Amino acid sequence: MWSSFYNNFAAKGLAPALTTAPATTTELTDEPPGVSPSTQPPESHPTGTAADAEVKKQGHEEVDAVAVKTPENPAALTAVSSDKGQTGPPLTPLPSADVDAARKGAAKQIAAVTAERAIAEEEKLMKELEFYHGFLPREDIFYLLRNDGDYILRVSEVPVNESNRKEAVNRREIILSVMTELHHHGQEQVCDNGKLDPARDHHHETKLRNVVVRRNQGKYSVEASRYFDTIRELVMFYAEKGQANGLRMLLKTPIKLQTWEYLHSAVKMGSLLGEGAYGEVRQGVLRRKGRNVDVAVKLTKGAGDLSKVKIREMMKEARLMRNFKHKNIVRIFGVAVDEQPLYILLELVKGGALNTYLQKNGPNVLLKERLAMCQGAAHGLEYLHAATCIHRDIAARNCLYSNDKIIKISDFGLSRLGNTYKLVTPQKLPIKWLAPETITTLVFSLKTDTYSYGVMCYEVFSDGCEPWDHCTNTDAKKNVVSGKHLTIPDICPDRFKNFIYEKIYVKDPNKRVSMADVSRFIDALMLEYADETQDPKGPADRSSFMPTVATTAPSVMNPLTANITAVVVPLSTRKAHKTNTGYKSKKQ
Repeated sequence: MWSSFYNNFAAKGLAPALTTAPATTTELTDEPPGVSPSTQPPESHPTGTAADAEVKKQGHEEVDAVAVKTPENPAALTAVSSDKGQTGPPLTPLPSADVDAARKGAAKQIAAVTAERAIAEEEKLMKELEFYHGFLPREDIFYLLRNDGDYILRVSEVPVNESNRKEAVNRREIILSVMTELHHHGQEQVCDNGKLDPARDHHHETKLRNVVVRRNQGKYSVEASRYFDTIRELVMFYAEKGQANGLRMLLKTPIKLQTWEYLHSAVKMGSLLGEGAYGEVRQGVLRRKGRNVDVAVKLTKGAGDLSKVKIREMMKEARLMRNFKHKNIVRIFGVAVDEQPLYILLELVKGGALNTYLQKNGPNVLLKERLAMCQGAAHGLEYLHAATCIHRDIAARNCLYSNDKIIKISDFGLSRLGNTYKLVTPQKLPIKWLAPETITTLVFSLKTDTYSYGVMCYEVFSDGCEPWDHCTNTDAKKNVVSGKHLTIPDICPDRFKNFIYEKIYVKDPNKRVSMADVSRFIDALMLEYADETQDPKGPADRSSFMPTVATTAPSVMNPLTANITAVVVPLSTRKAHKTNTGYKSKKQ
């Protein structure tokens, strides 16, 4: 979980050159003044490029100089080729196959260095274009390009099919994305008044076109008949021409960086907060609106297809979070995608994860503060539900607690928009926080979030202990499905405890209260503790947490859920405050 990365803190431009353009395209004519595209590809070296010739020459000389040591002629190690005006023992020639392999290896090395330099210069030039959006994923483009002629420039990594390579290889392509209006003409239709309706003769539809900008020896093209010295010249030409390859491609409006898009140069990276197999989180400073802002920077690590999957998931989470602005939701400032790795720039909550705070400070946390934790989480979740967002992973570990004691819901990696969401295939899930209907049907809803919120409240009043910590995942699933529920420690006020038992830990989701109902109840309850300065009940008597036997008949579990594995959640390291939690049964 990303939020666990805060625990440590609380305690203390393009890859190898691409291929040339396709062979046949529709040639464009009329050229606008001031732009002189070449109508032929750049002139080639008679036997390849000049760089190729230099590669072959250097490769051959390197072979002559170093490939002369053999068992039969060890003295030849100090020999050099006679064409350099020096004398020495005769050189032992290598087999022709070895010479060819050495030449190819040297050629690849020189070509790679040359390509890296060209890419670095190319990326530098592209960053100067106001409509360059770096590695912005395709899914985000639709939020930028809305009208006919809107366009941006971006780069995308495309897998290279090389059967002789074991590791995944990607190449970077320059993409010109443009929104194009399509015209569909149909038969004339008659209105109710008997007259023809010209508006019904046709309709307009927009379509996103992603055009690959080909590179060939330092020039750029989108069709084989025209080459340009710079990408800006290419864009200027097609802004006037309006079509390419026989298709409409009118470039009207360049779309600049949005308020949530930042350059990597605006971010100063700091110390590592945490890391995992998927990536890492670092403390950072973001230069925003003329001032410095402390941020938590999420970034993925890895390469190939796995990296693309991580980036897609991370950007999906960022896309969702951009819609939310609430004091009890972790704020997202935006993303930095002009380079790799991509950054997700989040509000830095210095207090750490809620479960860790409770585990370390539990005996000293007053009842009023615990109720305020539940209240803040309720308000944040109510806000999400008003936006029809199912969080799907409500737990104390996914709530951050600021130094000024404000709860902030985080970790939207599993979240979905909508009133319900059904899993198609089993996957890793936080078993001990799931509602009974999710276990039996694999369906999530706003009401399943409410149930998980009730489990989180148990964590708040048990000093951050894991729910059902005395049970295996299998036993926990059976308990929940059969109608048993957690016993909340006595430190919790009876009114709130009974409300959770009777209104939240309800097996039938239709009888379960909404988060708006929860917020109203706890707001009224908090008024009773407005002047509290001391804990009226003191620490909970955990010795009374004994299991009880359910009297309700067990329900039939979905066979798919037998394969659902739990998300591993670290248990409390404070052995003195570890609790053997019990559970109750409840007739429905």
